[in-house]
Amino acid sequence: MGRPGSTSGLDPRRPLWQAPGIVRRALLALIVIAPTWAAADTVTGYDHGKKIKIQVTKVDGAVVAVRTAKAYRQMAKAAHKDGVELGIRSGYRSLAQQQHLYDAFLKGQGNSAAPPGMSNHENGTALDLKLTDPDAHKWLVKHAAKYGFAATVPGEPWHWEFVGSTATAAAKPAPVKAKKRTAHKHAEEQEEESAF
Repeated sequence: MGRPGSTSGLDPRRPLWQAPGIVRRALLALIVIAPTWAAADTVTGYDHGKKIKIQVTKVDGAVVAVRTAKAYRQMAKAAHKDGVELGIRSGYRSLAQQQHLYDAFLKGQGNSAAPPGMSNHENGTALDLKLTDPDAHKWLVKHAAKYGFAATVPGEPWHWEFVGSTATAAAKPAPVKAKKRTAHKHAEEQEEESAF
């Protein structure tokens, strides 16, 4: 294989997918794995009113903290193996985005929203999930704690937070039923949020 005297095993006249064994496997691994790599960016976030810097990345088109992204990917992969599809509708929010949602809430035009600086969306650990799969919520209730996620907002079955450990997630009490929101109403509100 290769040119005379070449030690790489690559023949420049052959396509890379026809490269010898180990080289071909390494190239294929890069092709399969590379799309899951995402560059992390540093953004300003808030944790209980305190300004912080957090590393964020994109998952399912949403910006989330890197640790949250890693745990979510593992959870989504496990759900997929069980035939359940998960998706993220909303993750990290800037202070301005949270202010917009909070103002809408105060005017009676949206979901309950924490004051700016106080939402876990602002530290990248809160996710609003797409629950279009009819089995998704049931799957999350049964399995999410294994991946460090807990449902933390009563009446919002789509809101899950990465709390960091399975013990902490399992210890979080299930939210008490509050006013019921329809999936349609939630989708309308999320459309408004993403337009901001």
